[in-house]
Amino acid sequence: MPRTKKVVPEAQNGIKSKSPKNVSVTKKVLEEKNKELEEKIRLLEERNRELEDQNRKLEGMESKTASDEKVVPSTEKDEVNMNEIGDSPDVTASSSGIKKNTTGKKAKIETRSAGAKNVVKKPEKLKNPKACVSFCNPGTNSGCCQRSGKRRPEQLKCTEVVSLLTDLGVKDCSRVSKCLLSGLQAGFIKLPEGGNLDTVLFELGGNWCNHLFKITLRKLLFQPDFGGTDYEELQDVTVFCESHGEEYGDCEEGRTYVINLCSRQPTLDNGKFHNHCGGCPGFGRCLNDSRNACRVNKKTGAHYNPRYVGTGGWLASDDEDDDGIGGFGSRLFWF
Repeated sequence: MPRTKKVVPEAQNGIKSKSPKNVSVTKKVLEEKNKELEEKIRLLEERNRELEDQNRKLEGMESKTASDEKVVPSTEKDEVNMNEIGDSPDVTASSSGIKKNTTGKKAKIETRSAGAKNVVKKPEKLKNPKACVSFCNPGTNSGCCQRSGKRRPEQLKCTEVVSLLTDLGVKDCSRVSKCLLSGLQAGFIKLPEGGNLDTVLFELGGNWCNHLFKITLRKLLFQPDFGGTDYEELQDVTVFCESHGEEYGDCEEGRTYVINLCSRQPTLDNGKFHNHCGGCPGFGRCLNDSRNACRVNKKTGAHYNPRYVGTGGWLASDDEDDDGIGGFGSRLFWF
């Protein structure tokens, strides 16, 4: 009798039957993966378009470079190395022909001449005290950027200040007020473009008269830097109000000093608080009160540590300490 094969259910053979639920889950997974692939394809297409745009720009730059190179003689060949970002190969361009970069990535272009060395302009050396004018004093914390090596916005070199005044017709700038020179150097006093010595820089109201003071560069040029000896007498002033004819008569109170020219706020004063030390570094600095004075190092001549010395004045001391520091300046004042 023939042997018949016994039919065994799939579950007993170890083969699991796929239920409709498992089939639907598999379809969802496949759909999600398909969406991910479509998104990646879309991003790649966008990236490709960006690269094509960049390539067009580079081609335009190369064509412009090629047109410029036509002016150069054929004996001088300039090599252009385009080091691209990424895996793209390098591209070399010469005066005889330029290979176009089809990758579209940005490149750095370096030009070299076969028969000449590259000339690189060095930045201007700012610190150069030897170039300073003779009346620009040495010392630390100088207002001259050629001595300090640091240049603030709108700050001028001492040589630029002298050049400015010389162009305006001033012959001997060493006699000009140091307070004015410091203000011009710091950029606090500015001459308008096309201005001259009679251009009004600013206007101030009088302290003792109600008249207007129109301040010009010509009036400030030779104003004394110390008003303590002319306190209230005002015989040496160079600034007068509009109602004063530079002589006593029309307005006796219309005579004044303009102080703090080397600061941001110049004001009018009768001389008591007008004291600009011309021996300090650069073009000096204002000590304000005429009873203040700097100490002076006798070995170096450097000014430092201004202080109040009173109304009796001061004399230079012959005694020196261990550092060679003597007394105050060499002038004697009573006021």
